Amino acid sequence: MSNLFAEPTRQSPVAIILLIYKYFINIIRQFWPAIIAVFIGQRSGNVSNLILISVIVVAVSALIFAIASYLRFSFKVQGDELFIEKGVFKKSKLNIPFERIQTLNFEQGLLHQIFDVVRIEVDTAGSAKNEFSFNAIQKNLAEELRTLILERKTEIEVVEPSEQAEDLPIKEELKTIFSLDLKDLFIVGLTQNHLRTLVLLFFFALWGMGELSDAGFDLDWINKESATALIESGVVIILSLVFILLILIILGTAIRTILTYYEFKMFRTDKGFKIQSGLLNRKEYAALDYKIQQIKWVNNPLKRIFKIHHLQLKQASSIAVSSKKSIKVPGINLSKINEIVKYLFRDKNNYSELETHKISVLYLYRNLAYIGILPWVIIFGMVFYITNRPESYFILLAIPYFSITTWFAYRKWAFRINDDLIYTHHGIFENKNNLVQLYKIQNVQIHQSPFQWRRNLANIRMFTAAGSVLIPYVKYEEALKIKDLVLYQIETNELKWY
Repeated sequence: MSNLFAEPTRQSPVAIILLIYKYFINIIRQFWPAIIAVFIGQRSGNVSNLILISVIVVAVSALIFAIASYLRFSFKVQGDELFIEKGVFKKSKLNIPFERIQTLNFEQGLLHQIFDVVRIEVDTAGSAKNEFSFNAIQKNLAEELRTLILERKTEIEVVEPSEQAEDLPIKEELKTIFSLDLKDLFIVGLTQNHLRTLVLLFFFALWGMGELSDAGFDLDWINKESATALIESGVVIILSLVFILLILIILGTAIRTILTYYEFKMFRTDKGFKIQSGLLNRKEYAALDYKIQQIKWVNNPLKRIFKIHHLQLKQASSIAVSSKKSIKVPGINLSKINEIVKYLFRDKNNYSELETHKISVLYLYRNLAYIGILPWVIIFGMVFYITNRPESYFILLAIPYFSITTWFAYRKWAFRINDDLIYTHHGIFENKNNLVQLYKIQNVQIHQSPFQWRRNLANIRMFTAAGSVLIPYVKYEEALKIKDLVLYQIETNELKWY
């Protein structure tokens, strides 16, 4: 394949606009205390002029930095390395060998889509300093760059076979294994956690009332008397308002879901998975099999009605593990999840056929005492002693609630384990499932509280590069056996996990 990047190449001029925004936000973050002090001060003519001058200075500074950053940035491909030169005040050079590049992820915000450019995240093996991103490159050139790097990596593996064979990137031979249309996305939105949307609507309403008040609108009618009048006007009006609020919450969540996961597609490749999704911010992320540390899927009561789950493939990263580094798949059924598990485990293990182990019933008894009963009895006693009001008895309603949730938590806790994997299942109203291959675990810790020590019980926590897995209240001897098994797999297994 011919090398279009043999000579130094700049990003698309659109990068200047994106850099202006980036530098403008960074400057605001640096000086936000002073900005707030100016805005909350008296709005005299001098203060207004100061605000205007400050905005102009910040905007001009961002423009200068953006243009300088754009002009002093270039990249080229030479041999089997990607060379990058950048820097505003201090010029720096960075070279990234192709064998260290693991994935190239594309992202398109609204501005990217308008100008047909993409943002590229280059995920490399090694420390956080080695991960790099391009702000804006023409989409066709970005595809050419990715193809060139992937083909060169393949040639390196063929010419110089080594133990790093698993470092080969994902080939662009894509097989669609899961997708979501608008109907599916609406169902996903319907079954989401609507509490977040309720909070957003609440703060939006507060902001809107503040803006209307500043604009001179009279909002004094919204007071205790108006609320009392509303209640006295009848149950029908109240129920109607609740129904309208519920519709707004559901529509808000559905819209947010559609914007995030529009035209969602999940692909299977030779070495891993790739997803594409988003309307205003189009994203394309890839994950190699060996980098996927945990497989997690969750459903809530609403999702159980439609028999769907929210799936996360949590992968190791060269930067701190965050939600961005998880492949998220909404609205997926259990058969598709099992299909994905088979891809990762190469059909060697079926977690559903393993023996199920339960945790000790003392987990239930202790939490009933220390979460469900004792604290609420104490709180009730204190409040009743201070106020001597019969309304204090309502506090005792917390006892049956927390007792029931504690029972659910105990009843759902279970785990399965063999020489290759560990599976956990827990939750209260949600069902949370987690699957981890033993050789990908980095560390194991056993902890005993005084209560557990006296009863020969322990908690065991296993750490991976994408978070930890906890199993509470197991027999101490059983915890030791699990720890020994995991450590043996860590020491003897030669498969690559990062």
